[in-house]
Amino acid sequence: MYLTISADGTSTVKTKHGEYAIHVGGSFGGGTLSIQWSDGVNAVEFPDGSLTAAGGIVASIGVPYVDFVLTGATAPDLDITINQISRP
Repeated sequence: MYLTISADGTSTVKTKHGEYAIHVGGSFGGGTLSIQWSDGVNAVEFPDGSLTAAGGIVASIGVPYVDFVLTGATAPDLDITINQISRP
């Protein structure tokens, strides 16, 4: 999956159970990206899921959604790649 973020706000991706590699590149525009797992009501940030520069995480996901929450950015241009690397 591929996602582009160009403004503050929340972008949600539907996922399946499994382990995912999430990579974030591009310009953060001075903002912070929080990567969170969500059941559609409640969201919790992944460990090491707060980024202010290019990077990534590998995470086991057992809920149906991943939220990408960008705050404090001016003219961001983030490119996010989400790859499932294993299934339960």
